[in-house]
Amino acid sequence: MTQIPNEPNASRPPTGGRVPPHSSEAEEAVLGAMLLSHEAIINAQTKVSAEDFYRPLLGQIFAAMVDLDQRGEPVDPVTLLEQMRARGVAVEPTLIGDLAANAVNIGNAEYYADIVRDKAKQRALIHVASTIVDEAYATTDDVEGLFDRAEQGIMHIADQGTEDSVAPLTELLQLELDRLEERDGMSGINGLATGYKALDELLRGISPTSLSIVGARPSVGKTAFALGIVTHVGAVLQRPALFFSLEMSRLEVAERILSSQARVDGSKLKTGQLSNVDWENVTKALASMNDSKIYVDDNPMLTVMDVRARARRIKQREGDLGIVVVDYLQLMSSRGRAENRQVEVSEMSRGLKLLARELQAPVIALSQLSRSIEQRTNRRPMMSDLRESGAIEQDADIIMFLHRPSDGGEQESYADAGKVEVHLSKHRNGPTGQVNLAWVKNFAKFDNIFELNSDER
Repeated sequence: MTQIPNEPNASRPPTGGRVPPHSSEAEEAVLGAMLLSHEAIINAQTKVSAEDFYRPLLGQIFAAMVDLDQRGEPVDPVTLLEQMRARGVAVEPTLIGDLAANAVNIGNAEYYADIVRDKAKQRALIHVASTIVDEAYATTDDVEGLFDRAEQGIMHIADQGTEDSVAPLTELLQLELDRLEERDGMSGINGLATGYKALDELLRGISPTSLSIVGARPSVGKTAFALGIVTHVGAVLQRPALFFSLEMSRLEVAERILSSQARVDGSKLKTGQLSNVDWENVTKALASMNDSKIYVDDNPMLTVMDVRARARRIKQREGDLGIVVVDYLQLMSSRGRAENRQVEVSEMSRGLKLLARELQAPVIALSQLSRSIEQRTNRRPMMSDLRESGAIEQDADIIMFLHRPSDGGEQESYADAGKVEVHLSKHRNGPTGQVNLAWVKNFAKFDNIFELNSDER
């Protein structure tokens, strides 16, 4: 192994006198391979950075070689030595020569780079853990914020280098072909089914990584609509479904779900005045929901970080996450100090979109509408009616509005009684249109009526 004098490293985390994890052999092997092979330079750059080297001088040598390569200049002991001098870094010529002479196996350069990266992640973890300990000892009123920062710091380290965001088109096209073959002969639903059949036909299922916004005027049934989807995913599809309720308590949510599944009037559940038939229906509903995977969180001070933390835990525990629903967006809290409420809501909608991509699970956020809709003769909602709409329209992959003709100043026919229109106003990956659902008021439940009017465009 090349002898390198001890150097101060200000970036080293405190270790209580212990030597931080590192592998001088692996670091030197990477640099030696890079001096002898252009392919090794390319591969090493995708694995490590100059900051990953324990000894600063070796990191500077790595950075100099990368700089030479990016300028299209040859990388060898002579050019490297000149580059180091141009950077004002003193280095013995024998060190550069020894790195090349002692190169172990050029073909294993990627493996050596993996070792360097893993040791760097261990040191980073020690640094984060030390910071967490220091902050935990300090006086603070923001304990929840401490947990958030701790989780963020650890997850940031865990995610480093785990995903390459660049892929060749040929590889992507092969993956698309595999997906097409999987879909061949299927029902046409290639995303997550909502349980509303007409809507599923129009959406072809909800895509993972998508953010969906559901807007409606008060008392039209946003929560009931969302609970119908959650119940279908968690009880019928048997996939974990996470429902965040900022208005109702967990028990109130459970009561709403029981009423809709048992088809028992919600007022009877509140008073306990159940008939024998009602009790029979409740018992059957409870049995059918016994193995459901529905989780309810009723924290009224919910932040995007809270959603992320709890969703991660569910996915880690279950090994899967079907859907996340937030009821509703404008009630969420922000830990930062934004200029105004519109900026806050925009940051939260962006955070939910990034969460969907991170967890590979669709996120649905319910949204209020602005009061301007009440001033119009035609009260059918439009995207501009979304309250603090700002970035919501931009971030959302799907935007749906619920509308009852009877609530919009329109003459309701007998055939339309109890009908609720679901307007698909934005669909990033497919058609828009309108479907109709039946609203069963006593059970606070939406039912299918198998109508579909698509205005594909």
